[in-house]
Amino acid sequence: MNNNCDCIHSDAFRRLPKSQGGSGLCPGRIDAQQTEAEANAQMEKLILNKEKFLKTDFGKSLKKCVTDFDAALTARSKHYAGSDEYYLKQKNADVLLGQWQVYQLAMQQFYGLWFYFTRTDKYFGVCTEDEAFWLFKIERVIV
Repeated sequence: MNNNCDCIHSDAFRRLPKSQGGSGLCPGRIDAQQTEAEANAQMEKLILNKEKFLKTDFGKSLKKCVTDFDAALTARSKHYAGSDEYYLKQKNADVLLGQWQVYQLAMQQFYGLWFYFTRTDKYFGVCTEDEAFWLFKIERVIV
């Protein structure tokens, strides 16, 4: 498939223009039959509205993954490094870290934003590298 797109996934189905049966989601691709206004409207679909995003199934799953990842790291910290319990908790954390990395890449691909998981004793969440923009931040309840 050659659709004259220079992006890394130029042959992916979602990258093909609608005229060729794809979903036309490549922000770098402008179809020859597409007006400038239509091309701009297509690109507007990729602007992140965090309130709407977090209500989608993808957003809810991302938030659950990050929350579970934080809980797994906390559970791991309650065991001696090298013990069987520690390795079991680490395995769970590794799986969740892999899932988070997929979400992170998807957010970069669709919205052009790099988000990072961050955690402290007071909060955890997902934000940009400089913490200027938070996708979500959860304050910890100290008991």
